[in-house]
Amino acid sequence: ALILPMLVFASFTTACDKQTTSPVLSDDAVGMGASLPGSITVVGTNTYPDDIQAVQDAVDNYSNITLEGVFNFGPYRGGGQVGITRDNVTLQGAEGATITGGGRNSNPASTVYGLNCVNLTVRNVTFDGSFEALGMYTYGTSTVNNVTTFEDNTIENSYYSIFAYQTNGTVNIVGNQCNQVTDGPYAYRTAGAIRMVDNECHQTSYGLLTYQCVSGFEGASIEIKNNTMSGFLGIYSRYNRCPVTITENTVDAFAYGIAAFGWYHTQSFKDNGPVQIIENSILMRESAYLRLGMMLGSSAAGLNNSLARNNTIEGLAGVGLARYPYGHDVIVTDNDLSN
Repeated sequence: ALILPMLVFASFTTACDKQTTSPVLSDDAVGMGASLPGSITVVGTNTYPDDIQAVQDAVDNYSNITLEGVFNFGPYRGGGQVGITRDNVTLQGAEGATITGGGRNSNPASTVYGLNCVNLTVRNVTFDGSFEALGMYTYGTSTVNNVTTFEDNTIENSYYSIFAYQTNGTVNIVGNQCNQVTDGPYAYRTAGAIRMVDNECHQTSYGLLTYQCVSGFEGASIEIKNNTMSGFLGIYSRYNRCPVTITENTVDAFAYGIAAFGWYHTQSFKDNGPVQIIENSILMRESAYLRLGMMLGSSAAGLNNSLARNNTIEGLAGVGLARYPYGHDVIVTDNDLSN
């Protein structure tokens, strides 16, 4: 890959030239770049593993990194990765910036991941064919004031898309596009605030997932709002001990629309944080599955302290809304199942 100071890149005559030809810099351009020591542009050469090392060098030494072109991170689940361990790093893509392949089958698994760092932002990058595209891993490190933002990225033809693992502080997963992935954005055992807002996830097995998130820090919560998704299961909230709010989402599913489980029925601790499921729109498609529009608990899981209100469930659901017997203080009111 080619590494250039921010705003310092030549114009290329063809797409092929842009991937393979070293740029020629003018003196004026070099002078402009010299005034921005914290910023750099990296131009992909579609060459593995050179592209990986170029991006790694950039995130190790600069605070603002812009990617241009195509970056080859090698094979799916066995290619390369870029790990960001420095605080206050922003990695962003110019129009068309794409990373292909990469990731591995052990944590941290992401093609691009943050590890025990503070205030990481990744935006406007396309990931194609990754095992896991983006991730934030803190392993319980106390970073309660941390803000991680994954914004306006596109993840395609991948297994996992965006993964927040044992994070605290706030993780913003906002405005991302996930197409033909097994799992959409996924928060697992987090202890801070998770915001999944304005994402689109299509042709997925699981659209948005939160699992075993706890209330370890003040402000710990999960907000899932104004997302659009289609696939096997739309939104899955499972065994979370912090407050969960699921509002104004649009789900197009052929098995389960929204499923909320509070605790497993054989465990000794039978409680969960309050769950509010309000003003969501669920369309169930014809399929060979049971087709449940909304599940509040299950035959093996309870749910407490929950509200399902003003949701619309339509289409070909076998069961529109199911509230299972385990749990207490569950209110179901003013939902529209008429269509």
